[in-house]
Amino acid sequence: MKRKTKNMHQCQSCSFEHYATPKISVQIILENNKGEFLLLRRSQEFRQGTLNTPGGFIECGETAEQAALRETEEETGIKIKKIEYIGSYPDVYSYQDINWQILTLAFYAYIGKSKVKANDESAEVLFYSKNKVPYRELGIPSDTIAIKDYLKRFK
Repeated sequence: MKRKTKNMHQCQSCSFEHYATPKISVQIILENNKGEFLLLRRSQEFRQGTLNTPGGFIECGETAEQAALRETEEETGIKIKKIEYIGSYPDVYSYQDINWQILTLAFYAYIGKSKVKANDESAEVLFYSKNKVPYRELGIPSDTIAIKDYLKRFK
């Protein structure tokens, strides 16, 4: 494959063109009845020990909204029904020594007094007030940007 443009490679023998496009993921910022938002401490690689919002990759045949609802339930045990779109954020996901370009779609949901239970991907569930964001502990750059946008929009 020969690179023709920044995002396109072409096979020199058959002229097939491959366009590099991002994998699509979702993240969701969950706010409780105290106005605090939820972060999970990662117990596994990718970026073990850092904090992140619940989220993950969209599965084939799934909408971004369906993925956000599924990931929230899988990672926190909470079934939510109503979400609001915050924005989209390009990012990089490093897996098996490959840097994958991703596009993360961020959402917001109010969870009130819902009880949260972490799955095996998370060592702990933490809530933070909007004026004490632990930016240095966030392991995913798009989380940092999405949280800042959430704080501007939902103060």
